[in-house]
Amino acid sequence: MGRIPFSCSITAILVAFSFVGCGGYSGTVNGNGPIPPYINTQPANQTVTAGQTATFSVVAAGTPPLTYQWQKNGVNITGATSSSYTTPVTTTADSGELFRVVVSNAAGNMTSSAATLTVNAGFSGGSTDVVTHHYDVSRSGVNSTETLLTTSNVNLATFGKVGEFAVDGQIDGQALFLSQLAISGLGNKNVLYVATENDTVYAVDAQSISGSSATILWKTSVLPQGESPADSASLPCGNISPNGITATPVIDRARNAIYVEAMSKDFTGNIFHRLHALDLTNGKELFGGPTTITATYPGTGGNSSGGVVTFDPLFSLGDCLRCGHAETNRRHRPRAQ
Repeated sequence: MGRIPFSCSITAILVAFSFVGCGGYSGTVNGNGPIPPYINTQPANQTVTAGQTATFSVVAAGTPPLTYQWQKNGVNITGATSSSYTTPVTTTADSGELFRVVVSNAAGNMTSSAATLTVNAGFSGGSTDVVTHHYDVSRSGVNSTETLLTTSNVNLATFGKVGEFAVDGQIDGQALFLSQLAISGLGNKNVLYVATENDTVYAVDAQSISGSSATILWKTSVLPQGESPADSASLPCGNISPNGITATPVIDRARNAIYVEAMSKDFTGNIFHRLHALDLTNGKELFGGPTTITATYPGTGGNSSGGVVTFDPLFSLGDCLRCGHAETNRRHRPRAQ
């Protein structure tokens, strides 16, 4: 009786499948027609923290074109028709859901094994937004929703500095914070906002701050072309030098905006105060801004004429306090904080 020798590949008159090496599926078309789908890599179980998304993927072969339909708990997910599927932002209620995919072509279909989603409870200590100086417009400085901190968990072992990161200038305004802000391509992020005297605004991934590094989500200079932050030499009473963004910005989450008052000077030494509205997610200017600040108010005193006081961009409250003209010049510069 004759023997048919073989190693890792089999040769026969009619071959329904071809193999790569000894184990991989190639999906090659042959004389018998198209090859049905075959799954080489099954979807894997995913574990995420509440507020994050989860991505499931599959690697399949077979005669192209292949089509995909993802299912959650056996039910088709609308629009989930690629080789991977990313869930919406998760909650703990999503834990235990099963995800699988049906891969099809002209020759048939194959259903993957089901992958399990596990959602762990997220860190809730930063769930209160800080959108203005001292939390609210009354400047109370009270976080009335704080429920986690106690005398037992605020101690040397569990509470303190977690890290630092470098910026391009001095920070005089209060840092602000938003929890679970949806950012395109990145999912939901806890975001820390800081503004510097160099007229720069930073949005930082708060959860990434560790040691001496952090992930900068965006960084925006609000200086117009040809201008620089003001300095002590250009102001009558001396000042912080440089003097750019001194006051605390204000966040309006409903309008997706952070409002920033910035001081700068042009090449001739003219001083400007401008109000900027920046997109919370990317730092771009909103609403056709910025707006140059001008103002008048009935009254007498410094820079008044005919019973009208006109806003003078040369003065800030800090200058006035040092020069002893606080009451006169308090009217000159609007204060964001």
